[in-house]
Amino acid sequence: MPLRLRLLSLFVPLLLATVTGVWLLAQNTLVARFDRSDHEELNDRLQQLNRQLYQTLRYHLAVARDWAWWDDSFEFIARGNPEYIDSNLSGDTLENLNLHLVIYYDAAGKPVHTRWRKSSNHTLITLDGQPAPSSQALQPMVTTALQALRMQHSSNNIRDNRVLLVRVANVVMLAVQVSITPGEDRSTSNGALVMVRLLDKAWQEEMQSGLRTPIQLRQAKTSTLPALPLSLPLDVQKPAITLLSRETPSEHLQSGWLRIGDAQHQAQFDIELSLPRQLYLQGQHSVEFFLISAFVLAGVGLLIGFLSFEYWVLVPIRHINRHIKRIAQQPKHRLPITGNDELTRVSRSINLMLDQRQDSSERERLILDNIKDGYCELDVQGRLTRINHTMQSIIGASEEQLVGTHYSAMLPEALRPTAEHFFQEAIACSDQIPAFNSQYQRADGSLGHFEIRLSQITDSQDQICGLRGILRDTSRQEAYHSALLDMAYRDALTGVGNRKAFSERLQGLCRGNAPFALLFIDLDQFKPVNDRFGHDVGDQLLQHVAKRLSGLLRDDDRVFRLGGDEFTVVLPNTQREQAWMIAQRLLNRAGEDYDIDGTCIDFITPSIGLAMYPEDAQDSESLLRAADLAMYEAKQARNRVMSYSPALATSHSPDTP
Repeated sequence: MPLRLRLLSLFVPLLLATVTGVWLLAQNTLVARFDRSDHEELNDRLQQLNRQLYQTLRYHLAVARDWAWWDDSFEFIARGNPEYIDSNLSGDTLENLNLHLVIYYDAAGKPVHTRWRKSSNHTLITLDGQPAPSSQALQPMVTTALQALRMQHSSNNIRDNRVLLVRVANVVMLAVQVSITPGEDRSTSNGALVMVRLLDKAWQEEMQSGLRTPIQLRQAKTSTLPALPLSLPLDVQKPAITLLSRETPSEHLQSGWLRIGDAQHQAQFDIELSLPRQLYLQGQHSVEFFLISAFVLAGVGLLIGFLSFEYWVLVPIRHINRHIKRIAQQPKHRLPITGNDELTRVSRSINLMLDQRQDSSERERLILDNIKDGYCELDVQGRLTRINHTMQSIIGASEEQLVGTHYSAMLPEALRPTAEHFFQEAIACSDQIPAFNSQYQRADGSLGHFEIRLSQITDSQDQICGLRGILRDTSRQEAYHSALLDMAYRDALTGVGNRKAFSERLQGLCRGNAPFALLFIDLDQFKPVNDRFGHDVGDQLLQHVAKRLSGLLRDDDRVFRLGGDEFTVVLPNTQREQAWMIAQRLLNRAGEDYDIDGTCIDFITPSIGLAMYPEDAQDSESLLRAADLAMYEAKQARNRVMSYSPALATSHSPDTP
């Protein structure tokens, strides 16, 4: 990933996290505080509405008391003076008093006079905006409700007067009941005065003008009232008014209610008051403006930062990168040094490191080119990546010819699988890698021997990236070692295997399960050759015999000279019949005349004993003894082949008479 994208992927999430954190903090502190202020404003308005209701109730209670405690009203109930009604209860009087109904009851609770004000039902406020009943339907409903509330009964106790807000159908009436008493005497009552005002648009406008916000009448969702009513300091029976919790029907609006109940705390209706959430919205807009401004400023700062980063950092880094690539092609090239900032100091450090590395590389190259052993480096695929002069001399090829070639090209084909197995083990080895000895093929096609010791090459992440090896040419040591082995295992006179080689070969075959044959050969009348012609002729005769025997055998068969004129032949993977045929051929060929330096020797014949493994013996000593017994038996008649049988062992036993 490019560096600028890395910085972008680091900065953008940080910016988003910061803006999100600021937004959450603003929502939980500033905006929440604005919302609480709006809530307090709503509660203040509801308290003000409660006070205005109190003033309205108090006003109508005072009007009712003025009329009920008037002596003329007392006289009207007592004597029924009709002039009282004509002079005091005209339609204009009710309208001026904001009343819709006035009823006078006598002491028995019977209506003495009822006066309705003529008005349109369209001026009434209904619950939830429903259509208002007609005047003809509403009037009996109101009188019935008043009787149900027992408003017709008077009392001599002033505290039994009542001021109520009661729902009738889908309209609300304000009903005031006061006992009619004479003058200052409140202990004597001859009836009751009931005044009713239906809540209309005039009342709504009075409320709204003081609140400066609209109100609506709503049906109460429940019939119960909250436990804590608002204060309403009237010394009469009065409605219960409670403040309901706030609701926010939308982001822009908040609503609160006053629930109105009767004296028995049964809910009658709600008065809804709605206010815009001004402070909350202003806070939201302020926070949004701040966040957008901060985001824009951060974006501009990010752009300026990236342009500055491009000019002051990325451009110099690309410049350094171009020079580093050039150094890969021209090792002596160095980074230019301009200025004194951090990148310049980095360039100076790189140049110093390259100088030290070049000096170290030159010293290393000088050392490697002057050591007597070959040095090479290989990658993980086995290709040569570096060699010294000694390695070139050992292989007989130049560096250009060898670098890039696979190591197996220098090995005989038969040894390549073994070398590949060793190479893979060296790559995977976690301990010291053992030395590897093998033949190699020089550029001219000749073979030599080498010993190589490998060690792993690791990169800066400690991962194996190749192998380095010290190669020593052991061709002379191998030749000398082979000569020593040849001397130790080969008969010096005849060139065939000696007794030591025979013993190891025989023991090795006896450790296996494959059948094989052993021939024991002794020359008849060899002693006269030494006596008549001398030991030199006898030695030459033995050489001719060994040559004739070797010339008749298969690739895996071997001839050995045990000493004197005794020879053995080992025939691996051979059955008795096949071994008998080979023995007969050897008998015939070895019994032919010999011409040694012009001297004809025609009386030499072989006697051959044949023994089979594991049929005749199960170990090397027993098998050699069996073949010797068979040869001894053949020598009795000379010039023949005798196969071993158990009878031979019995006939030659020391206990045999």
